[in-house]
Amino acid sequence: MIVLEILHGTAEQRIHRITPTQSVTIGRAPACAVAITDYHLSGEHAQISQVGDHHVFRDLRSTNGSAIERDGRRIPIDAAARWEIALVDGDFILLGNPAQPVRIAVRIGDDEGDDLGDRLIASRSIMDLTAAQATLESNTADALRVYKALQPLGARLEPTEVLAAVVAATFELMTRATHVAILLRSDGDKDRFALAISRERGATPGAPPKSDPVRASRAVLRRV
Repeated sequence: MIVLEILHGTAEQRIHRITPTQSVTIGRAPACAVAITDYHLSGEHAQISQVGDHHVFRDLRSTNGSAIERDGRRIPIDAAARWEIALVDGDFILLGNPAQPVRIAVRIGDDEGDDLGDRLIASRSIMDLTAAQATLESNTADALRVYKALQPLGARLEPTEVLAAVVAATFELMTRATHVAILLRSDGDKDRFALAISRERGATPGAPPKSDPVRASRAVLRRV
């Protein structure tokens, strides 16, 4: 099974689970299985289908093109690639305007029973901050939400209070988040991390967790 999560783009449904027998079309047209209404996408922009053991992404000769981000590299899906590529777990699909593309995370498992929950499904580079700032500043309502959520941080001096305020702001801004964990990286060893705080939405500070804590591994953290 393949799971697509729309990270950046305008869509009513943001997560799509695709079975091996399905062939799905991605685009701006309402009839597309993965409908994304951003203006710079084509009506039928791309398609994903299973060929043998692979999930193959095809650009349907879209106007503004497609690319795959894999291990930090951007792979254009153009004539040189014969307009298609086999997807792998952890890919990001980039559609449309190269400056601000629709961004879709790809998770691949053997079947519906696979535990995909512990895999990294999204990451943001610090290089994205400028574009994110410009997007935020262009939306007054979102900018106000961020401002209000971050206000409590200004009155916090103790590190533990700062971390707790960051967690509270994260829950307020990310309404779908169920858990938040903050890990601090060692100054001397970039591969060593320490869990600074972990919280579950709605949990009382100091109370036993109602479910499994957030899990993290060095393999995942290297990719963040």
